[in-house]
Order: sequence, then structure tokens, then C-alpha cells
Amino acid sequence: MSLRDDAACRDSLSVSQFIADALASGASPSDIKANMEYVVGALQPRKIDIEGRPVYGNERAPVTVVVFADFECPHCRAEAPMLRQAIDQFRGRAKLVFKHFPLSAHPRAKVAAIATVAAQSQGKFWEMHDIVFENQTALSDADIRKYAQKIGLDMKQFDADFAALKGKDVVEADRAEGEKLEITGTPAVFVNGRYFNEYMFGGTVVGWIDDALRR
Repeated sequence: MSLRDDAACRDSLSVSQFIADALASGASPSDIKANMEYVVGALQPRKIDIEGRPVYGNERAPVTVVVFADFECPHCRAEAPMLRQAIDQFRGRAKLVFKHFPLSAHPRAKVAAIATVAAQSQGKFWEMHDIVFENQTALSDADIRKYAQKIGLDMKQFDADFAALKGKDVVEADRAEGEKLEITGTPAVFVNGRYFNEYMFGGTVVGWIDDALRR
């Protein structure tokens, strides 16, 4: 990737803009150099399996935002509504796909994730997603069952699916994929396969979606 080789290369232009912005903000050449490898790597699209995963927005949208999240992570809780607001802003040109990445430091995150997969089988993933995040400090089995009742799930089916850990394979597959993508924390967001970071495109998901639509 080089402006010298291809002045029209969008990634090259983006990296050049990153350097110019960093210099303008007073960053030292050594700091810029230290972040360059990360920035260039983030722009390389990764292939992410979204088959069967919950989608918010237009399934045929040209831009796909994927979030790997943990239901006990306070940062994930804070970002969840902002991600959907970003999708809404683009009126059918972007969609959000949820992937599970329960962290080992959060003992109830995996159980909560399995419960949301059970809710997804009844077409209510996002309702369960929201109520679990709203109550992320109260995620006992009894609490989770109460939330399932509150959002109107068929409790006979939910109890059977939850007891059988039917969503466990999905959650573990997402976690394994996230590890291959070298995710180290949550939330981890990808826009058309590119690893979102705050160094580029205004540091917002909206900015990253806008860039993806221009490619």
C-alpha cells in the first residue's frame, strides 16, 4: 500500500490523512511510527462468518458492521445503542451483526450469551440482548428466566433450549473466531471486515461506515 505506487489507493490516502492529523495534533514522529503498523493492519479486510447470526437493519445492506461483545462488559453495554443509532443513520445502507465474545473474567457472560441464542430461535434476540445488557449485574439463571418471561418468550421452549445449552456451540464458535481475529477486548467492531479504531475516519463508527460506502 503506497501513495507512490497508487495515488488513488483509498487506503494509502487514509493512512496519509492519519499521519497528517497526528502531526497536526502534536504527536511525535515516534508515536506515529508506533501506531502505523496497527493502523495499516486495521485496514486489511478480514473474512468474518455471519451466517445465522442476528442482524439489525437491512440484511442486503452494502456495509456490514460486526460487533463482538460480552454481556457483562460495561463498555459493550454503553456502545450497544450507539451502534444501532449509527445503523439507523444510514437508512438501509448498513447493517449490524452480533457475535459473542464472552471474556473469562466475566463468569456469567457465556451463560447470558447462550440465553440470547435461545431467544434468537424465537425471533427475539435483540429484545433479550437489550434486557440482559440493562441488567448485566444480575444474571443468575433465575434472573435470566425472568427476563425471558418479560420479553414474552415461549417459556417451555426457552427452558428446554436453555437447559440443553443449545446456544453453546454458537457462542464458542464466535469466541474462537474472535481469537483468530486477535481480538483482545470488547467491544470489537469491524466495518466490512476492517478493524474499527479511533485513529481514522473521525474515530466514529459513522465515519467508518461513510468511508466504506465510498469505496
